[in-house]
Amino acid sequence: MIADPRISILNHAKNLGGADTMNAFYAPAAEEFYSILEDDNWWEPTFLEEMLKAAEKHPKIKIFWANMKIWHEEENGNFTYRGETIHAETDKEPYEKIEWGDERQITGAVHSNGACLIRSGNGEDYRIPHVPFATIEMFRERCFPHPLLLVRKPLANFSVTLKSERTNDLLVDWGEATAVLAASFFRYAPWSRTQIKELYLKGRKKKPPGAGTMLSAAILEPKLRFLFRQASLKEILRWAAGLTKRPVLIYRLLFSRNRHPEWWSFLEKHTQERFLENQSRTKTTS
Repeated sequence: MIADPRISILNHAKNLGGADTMNAFYAPAAEEFYSILEDDNWWEPTFLEEMLKAAEKHPKIKIFWANMKIWHEEENGNFTYRGETIHAETDKEPYEKIEWGDERQITGAVHSNGACLIRSGNGEDYRIPHVPFATIEMFRERCFPHPLLLVRKPLANFSVTLKSERTNDLLVDWGEATAVLAASFFRYAPWSRTQIKELYLKGRKKKPPGAGTMLSAAILEPKLRFLFRQASLKEILRWAAGLTKRPVLIYRLLFSRNRHPEWWSFLEKHTQERFLENQSRTKTTS
């Protein structure tokens, strides 16, 4: 163990689980900044130095994160870097501000826990309910004050392991949570049917296709029901066949509000707040 009085180990009496462990991390701290390093990530030696420089240049922003190199685990246990990064690199624009309402935030998150630097002081505002482990970042980003700041230089590393604790979340739990995320996003998004249709058509081309998630979200959000008239018969049959293979998911979608009222209240509150704040900033700058 490193003989440094500033370093301590905290052992909990019981396993808190993913969501509560992260909530504990975000609790208010005396330090000006805090950061988390997860077990499947590692930082470059200059990570903290360069992230603090970014924070100094952007004093009004609360949440920063760095680009990450992606390493793949091989059968022999070694990790290989194939030149991939999570975000595109560029020397011309070292930083990128991300405003709320980015398409990636419909069912995902743009920030990465393991490459974050966060200003202290708002931790209690970042608490999330119990959610599937793989969706912790997606839910928490709904309560982050925007804009966020991406440092495009890869200052951290992410490992794609052959086995993951997230594997069990990727079917029923994942399907339900992402449908709820999408439904709450579109409920408050000031987007026209034409804009939503364009996103749906774009989702057809993704791998894996994202159009099915929007159809699942349409079960939960009346604003999206018109998508069933936009979808081809083949798409609807493919989507329905996928649900038929997982009848538990059908049940969870139909009764999601009763089963997870805490998800809905959290997402509706924070999603609406983010869009209202975004509109307010737009009016102020226009």
